[in-house]
Amino acid sequence: MKRSERHQLKENAVALAMTRAKEAFELHRQQYTFGAIGVAVVILAIAGYSFWRGTADTSSRTMLVEAMAIAEAPVVPVSPPTASSPTPSAPTTASAPATPAAASEGATPAAATATAPSPAAAVPTAPPPGSYPSETARLEAALAKFLAAADAYPSTPSGIAARFEAAAILAALGRLPDAIKRYQEVIDRAPKSLYADTARLGLADVQYRSGQYDAAINSYKALTTKTDGTLPVEGILMQLGRAYVAAGKTDDARQTFQRILDEFPQSSYVALARKELENAKTSG
Repeated sequence: MKRSERHQLKENAVALAMTRAKEAFELHRQQYTFGAIGVAVVILAIAGYSFWRGTADTSSRTMLVEAMAIAEAPVVPVSPPTASSPTPSAPTTASAPATPAAASEGATPAAATATAPSPAAAVPTAPPPGSYPSETARLEAALAKFLAAADAYPSTPSGIAARFEAAAILAALGRLPDAIKRYQEVIDRAPKSLYADTARLGLADVQYRSGQYDAAINSYKALTTKTDGTLPVEGILMQLGRAYVAAGKTDDARQTFQRILDEFPQSSYVALARKELENAKTSG
């Protein structure tokens, strides 16, 4: 086959392919149009979500930082009222010396009736700006900020952190049912986050403090089975043993304290565990 013939065949093949592509496009024009629109919608949705998420993360971090600033603000108690310098009274005019006749009649000289200066009213000293008059006032202010951040951005990492901090503050304020609720929300919303196990420990501690010993025992026992090393197992065992003691389960308490001695002989909890074990033996 001559070169010119091969070239002609190649051109015909290209033209045929283009013709078929054009016919296919004309045949399926509507499907291609809808497909292109669908791809554009997906791209726009992804871009919009990415933008929203970036904005939400920035805003949630800002709210978290503001709440942390309040939680770390200084506590400056209001100083007791202090009396200010005495306010001098109006100067009195010097009077003329008493005459012998006036003195003999028992008259009092005008200068002797001048009143002494009176002190000004006492004024309490206000705390400096950015401080709080008491620990409770600071905790209440920080709590409001943490809850606002948690409710505004419940699914962001900063929102989860804010919810955890709110739970800890509620526990510190003695509002134990509310603390239990917030700790459980952290666990439910972010079961695999960095805050999850710490929230489970906080939940168990609040259950123990509120007298829910069986619930606390179950929570502590679940934490002792985790082997990822995020929480010290021997420390959890100490709390578990104390929960057993509070629940009147002295045999379980002794076994738990003994486990610390056997499995963690180098732990800083050993001396305390040995003391608790002796107490449990005596009470049992």
